[in-house]
Amino acid sequence: MTDRRVKQRRRRPNVFKAADLIEAMGKRRSRDRRGSSPMATSKASHLILCGDGIQGLARLPAQSVSLVCNDPPWAATKAKWDRELDWGAWWAAIDHALTPDGVLVVYGSVRLALKIIPLARRPFLYDIVWKKNRGTNHLNAKNQPMRKHELLLVFGSLRSYTPQFTYGHAPMNPATRISSSELYGRETVTSTVAGVTHRYQGSVLEMDTVANDTKARIHSSQKPVPLNQWIIRAFSKPGDLVADPTCGSGSLIQAARLEGRQAIGWESDVAKHAAAQAWLHGRDTPLFAERT
Repeated sequence: MTDRRVKQRRRRPNVFKAADLIEAMGKRRSRDRRGSSPMATSKASHLILCGDGIQGLARLPAQSVSLVCNDPPWAATKAKWDRELDWGAWWAAIDHALTPDGVLVVYGSVRLALKIIPLARRPFLYDIVWKKNRGTNHLNAKNQPMRKHELLLVFGSLRSYTPQFTYGHAPMNPATRISSSELYGRETVTSTVAGVTHRYQGSVLEMDTVANDTKARIHSSQKPVPLNQWIIRAFSKPGDLVADPTCGSGSLIQAARLEGRQAIGWESDVAKHAAAQAWLHGRDTPLFAERT
C-alpha cells in the first residue's frame, strides 16, 4: 500500500468508520437471530463517538436502527450546550436511520412537542409521563409549580411495543369479561388468571432522577439508566441496534449494554464525550464533567 493511500485512510472521518461498524453489527445480528443464543454485548457493540449526531445518523446504513431514544437540546435553559437543533435535519436523519417499524422516543415537554410534532416524519403515537422523586426549576418556585415530571414522546409503529408490567399487586380473582366499546367499535373478551400479582404498565413511570452526588453523574440533564432500560425493553428486541444522536453522559448506551442491545451514540462536547467513554469502559469518571 502506498504512503498516499495510508494518509487518505488516516484522514477518513470517524463517522464513516462507525457506518462500517454498524453494517458489520447488522450482519452479526442476523446471524445471532438465526441461532438460539442471545446477542453478545461486547464493548465493540457499544460505541460513543465525538461529533455531530445528526450527521452521524444520516450516514448510517438506511433502516439500520430499531430505536432512537433522544433527549435533545432545545434552548430551554441558559446552559451552553442547550442550543436549538435544526429540527428538519434532525427528523430527516432519524427517518433515514429507523427501520420501517422503528420507534423514536424523545424526552421533553409540551413546548418541545409543539416544535417537533408538526415536522414529524413518523406518526406521533402517545406520551408517557416520567414522575420524578425530586422537583426541578427551584429558581422559579415562587412563580410556577416545581417540575416533578417529564414527558416521553413516542413516535413510530404501535406494533413495536412489547407490553411491560408492574409487580407486587394484590392477587387477582379469576374472571372472564365480554365488553363492547363505543369508542373502539369492537367486542373484546378479557380473561384473568387467579393469583396473578402483576398488572400492565400504565402511562406514568415513577423512577428516581440521577442525584447530584452520584459518582457517575456526567451531565446536568443526565437520565437514569433504569428508565432508559425500560424504554429499551418496551420498544426494541434483544440484539437490536439503538441510537442516541445527543447522548451526553451515555446513559442510553449503558442501558443498551445491560439489556443486550447494540448501541451507538454521539456527543459533541469533548469533555463530556471523554467522561462518557470512561464510564462505558468502567474507568473513573469526573464528577459532573463541565458542570453546566
